[in-house]
Amino acid sequence: MNITERAQKVLTEIDAALALAEKTTPGPWQQDLSLVITTYSNPEICDCDGYSIKQDEDNAAFIAASRTGYPMSLRCLKTAIGGLLRYDDCGSETWLWAQQTLTILCDQWENNL
Repeated sequence: MNITERAQKVLTEIDAALALAEKTTPGPWQQDLSLVITTYSNPEICDCDGYSIKQDEDNAAFIAASRTGYPMSLRCLKTAIGGLLRYDDCGSETWLWAQQTLTILCDQWENNL
């Protein structure tokens, strides 16, 4: 599979991850004092109480931030990959640089699924 095909596969997987994220309760989410994740319209999304106080606080903070941060990160990655793929028609050293960068991005994505 060449780098363009790999990048297109990653873009498809990003779209699937975004679709999954968009099915969740709309954000932003916040953490209340009892480590429950809430929104303005939904009193409880999940409860992060159960491990240790420090771990529960960290879990709750991450879950609350991920509702908006995760989709935003995916959209940024999608934009970056799409921008790099535009160099495919250049046939120059710029495309070689773009291929190297795409390879790094695809490797990171594929190794962390």
